[in-house]
Formats: sequence, structure tokens, C-alpha cells
Amino acid sequence: MDGGTHAPQPHLTISTHMKRSHFLTISAAVFTLLSVNVSAQTPLNNGISVRDAVNKSRLVHYTIQVPENAEGLEVSLANVKPDQDTDLYIRKDGKPTRDHWDFRPFVQGANELVTIDANSDPKLVPGATYHIAVGSQLDKKAEYSLRAAFILPNSDGGTPSATRRYRITWVNDPATTATVAWEQISGEAGTVYYDTQDHGTDASKYTFKKSVDREIKHFDMRNCFVRLEKLQPDTKYYFVIQDQSGTSNRYYFQTAATEQKPFSFCAGGDSRNFREPRQQANRLVSKLRPLFVAFTGDMINQDISVEWHEWLDDWQQTITHDGRIIPILPHRGNHERNGNSTIYNLFDTTPDNYYALNFSRDLMRFYVLNSEISAGGEQLDWLQTDLRSHSSKTRHLVAGYHKPMRPVVAAKKEGTDEYDHWAPLFYLHGVDLVFESDSHAVKRTKPVRPFNGEGSTEGFIESSNDPKATVYTGEGCWGAPLRAAQDLKPWIAAAGTFNSFDWTHVHKDRIELRTVKVSAKEAKVGQNTDETPFNIPANLELWEPESGTVLTVPGD
Repeated sequence: MDGGTHAPQPHLTISTHMKRSHFLTISAAVFTLLSVNVSAQTPLNNGISVRDAVNKSRLVHYTIQVPENAEGLEVSLANVKPDQDTDLYIRKDGKPTRDHWDFRPFVQGANELVTIDANSDPKLVPGATYHIAVGSQLDKKAEYSLRAAFILPNSDGGTPSATRRYRITWVNDPATTATVAWEQISGEAGTVYYDTQDHGTDASKYTFKKSVDREIKHFDMRNCFVRLEKLQPDTKYYFVIQDQSGTSNRYYFQTAATEQKPFSFCAGGDSRNFREPRQQANRLVSKLRPLFVAFTGDMINQDISVEWHEWLDDWQQTITHDGRIIPILPHRGNHERNGNSTIYNLFDTTPDNYYALNFSRDLMRFYVLNSEISAGGEQLDWLQTDLRSHSSKTRHLVAGYHKPMRPVVAAKKEGTDEYDHWAPLFYLHGVDLVFESDSHAVKRTKPVRPFNGEGSTEGFIESSNDPKATVYTGEGCWGAPLRAAQDLKPWIAAAGTFNSFDWTHVHKDRIELRTVKVSAKEAKVGQNTDETPFNIPANLELWEPESGTVLTVPGD
């Protein structure tokens, strides 16, 4: 290929040699030239995908400037719906057209990927601006997701690995285990090198290493999971992932303590549709530096590949500026509509998507429940057995699930299954705090107990002086379309409608909950450190209902 005009020919073969072994070969018949409408060029941000739609009447144009130290540029185009087809055009010297481009992968009906680097033809020009266009051969609009990402040297200037979309999950003991997960872009799966000392990106200096325990292709990603065990409690673990391509940036995570040490965590759900508030919330998490995030379902809208690529790209914004990855406890919601396999195959949790974890020995036990399967049956049997074993010796009992028992949005159905099976059990064992989602509103209840007699409303009655009563909070505002909170029961302490998540401080004698408001003001919020996780950062916007900014739940 040369970088000039490429006119369609009856038999055209294009071969681009790329660092990550992406080869494009085309044998094509005559291509019909279509008219192109001139349009503005939208600047792209590194690693952040954009959504739009296009038909055959025009091209949609974008630009991205490659930094001087870049080793490559990856541009990926994904069709949102499988019956649609979009086309990718890339050119360095000006806008591409249907017959003037430097890179054009002719892939019918499939996602398209171009890697521009020292081995491609033409080669990458560091510092240059690349012009990208998306078109279609269809009369109707074809919806797509476009992402451009730099291939940069790792943090020590070395060649990066072919890995991305990192996440840490906890399924077993968070003091001694952790699962490191990522997408392997190409080549053999990488190896995790880890240590309690920071050795930067020099994998050879790390004391421990572990290869992949589980790899599965799901949502058009090679999801790799390394299950680390026998870790030290309350310790920072530094790690890199090394593969045939190179070495990732250095990241780290913090294990939980085994003594009753206070900690903080964030909880919320429903990040479905709107990426701007979702990204703002994620960046706030990175600034607060909680021990973990309990994400109570509906990460995405349609449970399709494009949405999960975008969600995981956005999740990278929870990583702190110094490389700390905050572990996630993912819950299944109704929009994870492909079943339990979605959460299991993306996060390596349990196949049934329910489990429980102790934090700070017996300071708190957190129950990840699945409201998208029966609340009775095997899940109820397990929950009853676990609560009987732990309720008497655990200071705080906390649960999370997606579908609320009594939503504050009138159009939402009552959670009868959850109420019938779980509410009595929560009260019997003194569960202190429950996080719900789904309604796209905000609520806090007073301490309540299940009761259907005089003075009750919809099966609950306020029971503020009862040490076994439960506070229910949440209802999901991490980026989904907001709904009015108008179904207010007498035992509702506060309700509202705004993007938010809960920030919870767990102490020996109490739990303190604050609701963080999510908006563009996030950019001016200060940052906590690992040593100051309970500080209120400068300019952090907190909900201030009449019932009080801080909801305090006493320990049992």
C-alpha cells in the first residue's frame, strides 16, 4: 500500500503486517462508489469509545492526534446490532473518502480493527493527526461504536503487553485472595508477576508469578482470570502482566485486613445508558479510594458485546492515578439479560452469582445476592445456612442485590419474591443495611421490620429502636435514565432523583453512609490517599436531605 489514492479495482488485495498479528486480505469485485457528504470532524479521546449511526448517504468523520511517544494506534469499529454493517476508513493526510484512504479493512458484517505501528504499511507517524471515517452500504442507519487507543510504552518506557480492560474481583476471602482479570488482545495469555514490593514494570524482579487459571471467549473478548491465593492481609500487592508482546503498566490492589480495622466501600448500580455520568462516577471512585465497590447490577442496557467493551473501558477510570485497581463485587441485574453467565464469564464470580465475604475478620459480612433468579429454593437455603453460621459473631451484616422490595418509583413492580423470602430472614438475623437498585432513583429508609399489621405500609413498619431492624438504601443512579421518586411510604427517610452512589464507612460501633452526587463538578473534587480513606475530599458534593447528610446505622 502507498498512502495516496486507492481506487477500487476488480481484484484488490491488501495485506497489512501489524504488530499484534492483525492481517487483512481482500479479494473483491468492483466496488460501487457512493457520494460523500462533507461533515465536521469530531476529536476522539484516547481509549474512549463513541456511539453514532450512519447510512450510505454520508461518512461520519473523526480525528485523533497520536502523541510523540506512541508506538502504535489501534482503531476498532464494532456494529451494535449483528444485522448491520459499517465500514472503517483511516488516513493521515486529510479526511478519508470511500476511495482515498490509508487503511480500509474490508470485513463483511464483522467488527473491524486496524493497528497502525512500525510494522504496518504505511507506518505510524508519531505526533501526527489521523483522520477516521465510518460509513455504511445500507440505506437504513447502522449503529456503531468507534474506539481509538494509543499503544504507549509502559510506565517505565518498555514495550506494552497486548492486554487491556483490567479488573480485580473478590469471591473468596478478600484478605488472602484476589482475582486479576483482563482482556487478552492477541497472542498467548499473559502471566501475572506480583509482589508486596513495587518493582515497576521489571517482571523479573517480582517474587511471585501465576499463569491464567481460566480463559473464556465472551462478548468478543478473551477474558483471562488469574486467581491469587495465600496473600498477606492488609497489604498492597503490586503486579504486572507480561506476554509475548511486552509488559503492562504496573498496577496494585489492597487486600482486606483480618483484624477489626475500619474501612470504606462504595455501592450503587444502574450505569446502563449514559456514559458521561457513568464516567464521572467512576472517576469519583478513584478519588475516594474505597476498599471495594459493590456494583448492584444493570451495568449495561442490552447485554451485548459493544456495551460491555464500553463499560469495561469506562471502568478503567476507577483506577487511581498511581495505578491502584479497586476490586469490584459485581451483582446481576435484569439488564444482564443473558443470564448468570454474563457476570460469571466477565468477572469469574460463582456460576449462580451469589456468595458472601467477610471483611476485617468479623467486622462486616457482605452478601452478594441474585434477585434475577428465585429468591427461594437453593439461594434461600444457602442464605439461611450462612446467616445462621455468621450472624451471632459478625458485627455488621450487609446485603446487596438489584431488584428492590418496595421501590420508590410507582411504575416499578413490587419485589414480592425478595420480600417474602429475604425480608423476614434479614430481620431474624439482624441484617443492618441493604443496597438495592433498578428504579433509577435515590432512597433511604428508616430502620424497618417486616410487618403487615396495624400501622404498617406495604409490609414494613418503622422500628427505629429495634436492634434487628434493617435500613434499605440505593435504587440505582450510576448513569441510567433517571425516574421520579414519588411512591413514598411513611418509613422512607429521604428520597430524590439524581445521579449518585453511596459511600459507606464501616467502624466497629457504627456504619456511616453518605450519598455522593455525580455531576460535572467531579472534575474539581480533591483526592484521598490510601492513608486517608475517610477524608471528605475538597469540593465533594454530598446529598443533604432533611433527615441528615450522614445516615448512621449502629452496630449490633
